Amino acid sequence: MPDLENQVKTLTDKLTNIDNTWNQRTAEMQQKVAQSDSVINGLKEENQKLKNELIVAQKKVDAASVQLDDKQRTHHHAMVYVWRWRAGLGLLLVWYCHT
Repeated sequence: MPDLENQVKTLTDKLTNIDNTWNQRTAEMQQKVAQSDSVINGLKEENQKLKNELIVAQKKVDAASVQLDDKQRTHHHAMVYVWRWRAGLGLLLVWYCHT
């Protein structure tokens, strides 16, 4: 009978050890999952922040592009005006010299 009691105690101790090890590993895994969730949430927030910054930057680029187009158009119109004056003046000089 004492051998049987010793076997029961040994098996009970082993089972307790297995249970404790399992509980410890489960707790460690839960902690790692919680940490991973925290990292994932932080990355999601950072991603959203970067998306918002990208939208703002794209709007600024679009606005700058419109301004540049306006400036180029104004410059083009000014150059056309100057060349028309020069052409007109040239025609007047040619006409004046031939008359």
